[in-house]
Amino acid sequence: MSIHSGNLIANITGGVFTGAVVAYSDNDYLLDSPASVLASYIVGASLMSIPSEDDVWPLYVSTLPEGVDEAGAVYNTTPVKDGRVMDGGDTLQHYGVEIIIRALTEEAGWGRCVLIAEDLDTIFNETVIRDTVSYQICNISRVGGVNSLGQEEGTKRRRMFSMNFIMDLKEL
Repeated sequence: MSIHSGNLIANITGGVFTGAVVAYSDNDYLLDSPASVLASYIVGASLMSIPSEDDVWPLYVSTLPEGVDEAGAVYNTTPVKDGRVMDGGDTLQHYGVEIIIRALTEEAGWGRCVLIAEDLDTIFNETVIRDTVSYQICNISRVGGVNSLGQEEGTKRRRMFSMNFIMDLKEL
């Protein structure tokens, strides 16, 4: 028997087991990444600033440039699958995000993390608009606490911190 393509399990088992066909619609995917939506919320709540404004505590998405001493970045991480709706097949998941903070002192970095974490703990059905698309952050939960990563590699003074979250996010 040679298997060229198609349903691998069905071909191997001679058709005994057939897989379900999964079709995705445009509504199954967000137009913006969860990290960029969360960054828009954080900047909108005045917890950090837009990098182009040259203000204090700029917040980047998926990168943390070398030249800024006190800054942050939001990264997408692994989502948590919570289940599937049996009546329609929709997958339920919480998107994973990580916030990295760089600071000149332990106190400044820790304080910025606590400020952000306490604000995110209060989110309930918060609307965020990115360009022309509206999103709703239904909730966001911390996965652990503030993690002090110590001194940034290659520097003698900057400190690094991380926080991990999962969030329920949908496009409106």
